[in-house]
Formats: sequence, structure tokens, C-alpha cells
Amino acid sequence: MNQPHPRSMANFKTLPKKAPVVAAVVSILVVITLIVAQTPGPAKPTAKSSEAAAIDAYCKELDNFKNRERNHARILAAEVDQNDVPKWKEFKSRRARGKEFFEDVADVWMKNEKPVVAEWYSETNSGDWSKLVQYCFRDDGTLSKMRTTFAGFMVLSDHGGRIIQERIYSSNGKLLQKRLHCFELEKKHRPIKCSGDYSNYDGTYYRRAQNLPFYGLLKSGPFRK
Repeated sequence: MNQPHPRSMANFKTLPKKAPVVAAVVSILVVITLIVAQTPGPAKPTAKSSEAAAIDAYCKELDNFKNRERNHARILAAEVDQNDVPKWKEFKSRRARGKEFFEDVADVWMKNEKPVVAEWYSETNSGDWSKLVQYCFRDDGTLSKMRTTFAGFMVLSDHGGRIIQERIYSSNGKLLQKRLHCFELEKKHRPIKCSGDYSNYDGTYYRRAQNLPFYGLLKSGPFRK
């Protein structure tokens, strides 16, 4: 009668020991597979976020255009009459405008005779606060983005602060995204916690460039004297 080979016997004896190990490995692989299958992948960009990103890129291009054409802006300021009614006027240069104090001034950059970037700066005579509103318009005149920077000694902390609010709009005027950032007043890049409603510090919303209070001056052509 043939005797089993000793190596075969050894393998046979180890089978009961290997079986639990194999089963445990299989169980671990199954669990890992389930975890990987259930782990959410990177969030896909929504239509809103994609449109907002495209608007950010468009306004960045206009910002570069503004910086290149810094000396080719339309220089405006608002005079206030006895009834506190502002009347906008145009100046030949920032130096000419700076000869007197205005609470509201604006610089506007044109493309194809249409306003595409407007910066509206307001401040008090005492210098307690200031507000800069930057408007980015599409070729059709609709507002794509506005950014308001409010700085004052009486906001956010005992030492004052800066509140930056951004709004991004679709061409039909729908708000796509809203952003809020707060910083120390003296240390411009040191963020602090935003806690509250800061809508009172936001700039005025103009859906179209044609709604700007000084748009009539822009239609009349560049300043001439």
C-alpha cells in the first residue's frame, strides 16, 4: 500500500490553521471594498459654482485692464447742494479733483464706449470710516460682480476693522454667490471672526451700469474743457 508523501501530510495538517487566516483576509478585503465604494468622491462643481468661477476670471481680466489703463479712467465726484442732493461732475484728472474734498468720488473705465469697471469711494471728512465699492459689468451692461470694502474704527473690534463683502450675479440679476471676510484695521492681512449682519456696510446694488447715478456723464463722452 502506497504511503502518503511526508510533504503532503504536512500541507494537510496546516490546512485547518490556514483556513481562518484566509477567511480573515477575505473579510478585510470585503470591508475595504465597501468603505471605498461608500466614500464620496470629490464634489462635482455645480452650475452655480462654475458660473461664479467664470465671472471671477472675467473680472480678474478687467482688473488687469484697469491697472494697465490707470490713467485713462473717467474721473468723477459728487457735489452736494444745500438740500444734500448730490450732483455728479467730471474732472480732467485726479489732481484736479483732489483740490477740494468730496465725500463721494468715482473712477470709471470704459471699453468700446461702455463702462466695464467702476470704483466708488466714500469717506467722511473726519476720516472715521471709508467705503470702496468696485463694480464689474458685462459688455451688455449687467452687473457681474461687486466688492465692497468698509473700513472703520468702530467696527469688529476696539481697534477697528475691515469688512469685505463680495456678490456675484448672473446676467439676469440672480445672486449666485456671497462672500464675507473680516480683517483687523491696521494689520490688513490678519483675519478676524465675522459675527453678525454687515449688510448696512455693503455698497449699493446697481443691476445695470445704466442705473449708476453718474451714467449720464459717461454717455456724454470724455471730459473736455
